[in-house]
Amino acid sequence: MIRLLQPRVPTLDMAAGYLRRIDENKQYTNFGPLVYELEERLSKHYAGAYVVTCSSATAGLELVYTLKMVQGYRAIDLPALTFPATWLAANRSGLEIHPIDVDPDTWVAPGVSGFGLPTYAPVVDAAGAFGEQQVPLLKGGMTAVFSLHATKPLGCGEGGWITTWDKAEADELRKM
Repeated sequence: MIRLLQPRVPTLDMAAGYLRRIDENKQYTNFGPLVYELEERLSKHYAGAYVVTCSSATAGLELVYTLKMVQGYRAIDLPALTFPATWLAANRSGLEIHPIDVDPDTWVAPGVSGFGLPTYAPVVDAAGAFGEQQVPLLKGGMTAVFSLHATKPLGCGEGGWITTWDKAEADELRKM
């Protein structure tokens, strides 16, 4: 068997300090101090981009696609072959989806970050892209959504985060 991704699970000793802090704060879920610490650390990883955590990458995609609808977007290009959640999130947000193919020379598929290749689009499903590439958040106007699912490179069971360079967009996403 060829392993593409070998998880590095923390030891109990490594996790104990975080578990202790959670227990001391008596805040076991949303909006606790460790969530804000995670957002700050991810923001530094992305050179100061704004990070908003969410319950899953699918929920994050739905939030971002819905915000794009509010901002006036009505359609989005998405690869015809991608994970179903990407299309479902765009569909549930009311966007018209235009199926596209990958570029035959570069294999880049706008809207989805896959094959270890960077991509650019207003919204990028980067669910499994953390650590495998430099997701090009060097461009303004781009919002990327990552997953914390157990099967992803930075897995913790479930969760996700949205990364954007737009403070107003991050503020709106937090309200949603």
